Amino acid sequence: RRQGSMEKDEEVLLDLNQLAEGHSYLGIGAYAVSDDANWLAFSLDTTGYRQYTLHVKDLRTGSLLSERIERVGTVVWATDNRTVFFTTEDPVTKRTDTLWRHVVGGEERICVLEEKDELFDLAVGRSLDKQVILVGAYAKTSREHRWLSADNPTGEFKVVVPRQEGHEYDVDHYHGTFF
Repeated sequence: RRQGSMEKDEEVLLDLNQLAEGHSYLGIGAYAVSDDANWLAFSLDTTGYRQYTLHVKDLRTGSLLSERIERVGTVVWATDNRTVFFTTEDPVTKRTDTLWRHVVGGEERICVLEEKDELFDLAVGRSLDKQVILVGAYAKTSREHRWLSADNPTGEFKVVVPRQEGHEYDVDHYHGTFF
């Protein structure tokens, strides 16, 4: 990256060749920089079985935090630059079924949403305007999305449109309006 302007020196955030040393395989999954550009949340698979481990890097110092979270899918930051939301998969079914909230550097991981319906998988993301965290539940023929203001990471997710068999939809948010 070139932080701040294109005239700044280039910074390498992740050297995948270096991270691959000692492993016969390396794949990158999630990759999310905090809004203040100080933290990088990323996930790596060193098995080749799409089993990703979440890592957090302090971009100011270049050091990796000691915490590791297994079987992570999608990852997003809240606007407080300390809270990450991430999905995890079930170790047996490999279905992405749980959404978690975690404050970087802390021990606690709070389950925010657990998808009980075996037809649905979860994914989390940020809206186009970065103001909203969106979590989608996806099945073959129907979807349901929930939203939370990105500046209120301990708030409750609200349903956009409840799931209905045969109804698929996508949602985004831009300048106060859902699309």
